[in-house]
Amino acid sequence: MARSRPQTPRLAVIGGGNLGGAFLAGLAQAAGARFVVEPDKDKQRALKAYATPCARVADLPDDLDLAIITVKPPLVKGVLAELAAKKPAHVVSFAAGVTLAQMRAAIGARKTTLHRGMASTAAASCASTTTLCDEKSALPQALQDLLATLGEVISIADEKWMDAITAVSASAPAFFLLAMEGLSDGGLRLGLPRDLADRLAVGAARAAEAVARKEHMTRAKHKITSPGGTTIAGLTVLERAGVHAAFSDAAMAAAARAKELA
Repeated sequence: MARSRPQTPRLAVIGGGNLGGAFLAGLAQAAGARFVVEPDKDKQRALKAYATPCARVADLPDDLDLAIITVKPPLVKGVLAELAAKKPAHVVSFAAGVTLAQMRAAIGARKTTLHRGMASTAAASCASTTTLCDEKSALPQALQDLLATLGEVISIADEKWMDAITAVSASAPAFFLLAMEGLSDGGLRLGLPRDLADRLAVGAARAAEAVARKEHMTRAKHKITSPGGTTIAGLTVLERAGVHAAFSDAAMAAAARAKELA
């Protein structure tokens, strides 16, 4: 007789690095049993507050509800081959460039449903955008709700968009952090203390998000920009420096690298 699934999900994160650790931190208050596969002893100790550490995939319990893969792309196929014996109900790989077809070839097991995902380390603050593409069927609602703990969840139908999503979503927070750092440095040049400049730069990013959620970013920008005012003076400098095109090119470069990693 098949074992019935528990009411609270049992999940494992394979890889206790930056992204895996961010997932576990974000899920700290969620119900359910959690495990993390991480061979590094120091990382195990750091993650013990969030999950039961295991040194190998072989140490995980059988029949997990969800296995989340956050290792580097070249390691994914080996992890999937080991997971096959554990028969998890669902596996989500967050490795850039690794396709669903490659995942299926590696795991073989037909009883496991595969998903390809993309997210960011903002999951630790429950502010990630998690994008999912399903092999054949969506995650059960209970598992979708679990991932929604980490922030917004978006489901897409076409896997070909995943490399672009990697660039515009998962890598992009670093692009914005670079811009915020530059703004803070500008405040420093103008005589502001560093802590105040940092706080104001973060506040500016928060304000930009708030207005962009209410209307298109172009219209929102126009509303902030008055004729002959301070904002247009600053925007003119950014346009002359090619910042708009540089952000677009950064997305293109990140997506190209995601393809290479496959």
